[in-house]
Amino acid sequence: NINKTFVHLDDDYFIRKAWQIDAEKSGVKLLSFEAFSELQEQLSSIPLDSHFYIDKNLLGEIDGIEISKHLNKNGFKNLYLSTGETVNITEYPFILGLNNKTSPF
Repeated sequence: NINKTFVHLDDDYFIRKAWQIDAEKSGVKLLSFEAFSELQEQLSSIPLDSHFYIDKNLLGEIDGIEISKHLNKNGFKNLYLSTGETVNITEYPFILGLNNKTSPF
């Protein structure tokens, strides 16, 4: 995990903060975003092999599934949906798995 870049998109400040603390403790490179528009501005500088954890329900924005679809079209393959909901991801082959909002490191 040390050499991987993790990208976290969540509109909940406290969840982002918890991930940032975990990343610091683990020595992991984490890029944290509150809104998809912020992530899009940085997309060209994010390595293609980065691991994305995307909140399913972003306030006032397209949902995490649509964002994952967009990222996949741009060549990103390590896409995880971050949600407390049950989602049947077999309908979305570009999403590798579900995450329950806790950091993976």
